[in-house]
This record gives sequence, structure tokens and C-alpha cells, in this order.
Amino acid sequence: MDILSLQNPRIKHIIKLREDKKQRQRDQLMIIEGVDELNLALESGLVPHTLLTAPELATRTIHSSQAEPLTLSRAVFEKISYRENPDGWLGIFPLPHTALNKIQLSTMPLIIVAESVEKPGNLGAILRTADAAGCPAECAAAPGR
Repeated sequence: MDILSLQNPRIKHIIKLREDKKQRQRDQLMIIEGVDELNLALESGLVPHTLLTAPELATRTIHSSQAEPLTLSRAVFEKISYRENPDGWLGIFPLPHTALNKIQLSTMPLIIVAESVEKPGNLGAILRTADAAGCPAECAAAPGR
């Protein structure tokens, strides 16, 4: 076990990232939690700095040779987790940036613009609706927005 203590400075930093948007922006980092979500991020080409797991909770595995692996106790993982029933996997990734002028659009694109979405569930509903409407995966976020 790499980290057993809630007082570990790395754990305190991850909690700060989870709770403080300004900290995420300062550090240019984001947290992705869950096996399915992490696999989607990895498949899309995102490269994590760190992959954290709690062996007591993890029933599936994730492989990334580019990430620093850390194992945590169940108590520590539950402290950093967003979820009520975590699956034992969490990744720290650099924030992706795409300049709007670099986006390649089709001739008749369906474009969705979302500004200042306050709740992750609302953005999830928007993305599920876009997917159901056949919106291609042409997504970008302007830095600092």
C-alpha cells in the first residue's frame, strides 16, 4: 500500500482538486473517477499523471504504462472519491485544451454551446441529448471559460 494516511500531502492535494475549481485551474489538472470513465479517457488519448486504486474496492483493472500507479487504503480512497459507492479507481489528468480555431467541423455541423454549467449532471444530460440527436463528437472548451 503506497498511501494509508488521510494526512498525506498528496491526498490533501487531491481533496483540494476535488473541492476547489480554482485549484484545478491553477494546477491545470482534473480528476476522472471510475473504471468506465477512465477507460474512455484513455481510449480518447488522454494520458494520466497518476492512477490511484484501492485494491479492496477494485473488481476490474486498468492499465496505463504512462501513469504513476498509487495504491490507497479503502478509507483514504473513500475520502478522495466523488462517489457514494466508489469502484476503486481514480485518475489525475492534465486539463485538455483545444483552440476553437483548430476544430474541424463538417459542412453542416450540429453545435452545442454550454456556458457556466454549474452541475455535472446538467452537462451529462446535455451530452446524452446531443448523442441521441446524432451530434458528432466535435467538442471543445475555450480555455478559461
